[in-house]
Amino acid sequence: MRVLRTGSGHGRRELEALPNILRAFLVDLAPRPAGRDAVTVIECDIDDQTPEVTGALLEDLLAAGALDVSISPVQMKKNRPGSRLTVLAPPAEASRLGAFVLGHSSTIGVRTWPAERMVLKRAAASVETPWGAVACKRIERPDGVELTPEFESARRLAADRGVALRHVLDAARRWEPKAPSGPQ
Repeated sequence: MRVLRTGSGHGRRELEALPNILRAFLVDLAPRPAGRDAVTVIECDIDDQTPEVTGALLEDLLAAGALDVSISPVQMKKNRPGSRLTVLAPPAEASRLGAFVLGHSSTIGVRTWPAERMVLKRAAASVETPWGAVACKRIERPDGVELTPEFESARRLAADRGVALRHVLDAARRWEPKAPSGPQ
């Protein structure tokens, strides 16, 4: 941020424990660099919940607006194996999603903290294969553009056409390297 103005003053009341002074800053918040956004990380450890319930929780969190959800194995107290649930949430949704975790899992507490993530530009696209169109993600990487097939779209097409899924996935992948810039 950039400080534009400051001001200070004091009140009329005499306080015994501390001075009655106020200092204010007017600031210009620097814009977030392109390709970065703010997120809140919500995390908890679970050791007394079935894998089926945990799997359903992941799906439900994504449907409820989480940006990403993952589970990692952890060692809990008394040498019990457990799982660490990590949720990336838009900051405005962090309280609601944290409450969702508390209400839909066996955990008795969640940790949260602000974070920043770097993200690549991406958009929906479609790629023609010998068997038909496959929905893809168009991802702008620093060194080119990658088209990656959406799994369920490729799976449906493979089943409809009686083709091995791996062939449809391979046919739908694309890589377009960035043209070199300037003399080499």
